[in-house]
Amino acid sequence: MSNLPSRRNALVALIIWVAITIGGGLIQAGGPSSLDELVSAGVVWGIPLAALFLLITYRGKWSQLGLTAPSSWRAARPVVIAVALLLVLAIANGLPASSVLFFLVINSMAVGISEELAFRGVVLRTLLGAYSVRRAVLVSALAFGSVHSLNALMTGELVPALMQSCITVGMGMWAANIRIRTGSLYPSILLHGLWDLALLIVLNGVAGSPLSIVVSAAAIVFAASLGVWGWRSVGVTQTR
Repeated sequence: MSNLPSRRNALVALIIWVAITIGGGLIQAGGPSSLDELVSAGVVWGIPLAALFLLITYRGKWSQLGLTAPSSWRAARPVVIAVALLLVLAIANGLPASSVLFFLVINSMAVGISEELAFRGVVLRTLLGAYSVRRAVLVSALAFGSVHSLNALMTGELVPALMQSCITVGMGMWAANIRIRTGSLYPSILLHGLWDLALLIVLNGVAGSPLSIVVSAAAIVFAASLGVWGWRSVGVTQTR
């Protein structure tokens, strides 16, 4: 646990990361814009720029943040199955135009990289230096969910942002579990990006169809159940 980023520095880095992510989206869109419109019209530049900010800030400490090869993917199996099911259902519901799908893939993976660096890299790693593993996982997940409520600033829609905030608490716990048990950020980055991609495909596909409703319901159930699994099964494992 040596050379961990201090809690103060981690908080400052997170605030700047949020400002770049949210501010960049607002500037690019010229004001509040719906999430599906923003991510389907082009690359949302604030997301990769926020990730780049963290990579520059913590240069020389990337391995501590989890940018190292995973010891095993076994711990990620429950999430792999859930994400695969979400993707199959989303694709079955109908794919958007290829040009739109291209930007959905780019933006989804950019979000996976940026948010995992911020919350399972900087925030979780810092909290593990001060709290027990389970408490660190819970606090980092609550921070992850809380920040998502700020999406209301970009979309102008408070209720959907608050709902997303609740769902992402569960996501934060399963992602933290994978980060800790694999010793790497890469599995959670990939699964996070694919999870978001499945939901964005549904948002940009056939709205209101039975399958789109099933995917939305499944995402809520998976986030809650995998979140509980992630918190309970993380035990006393330590990060590398």
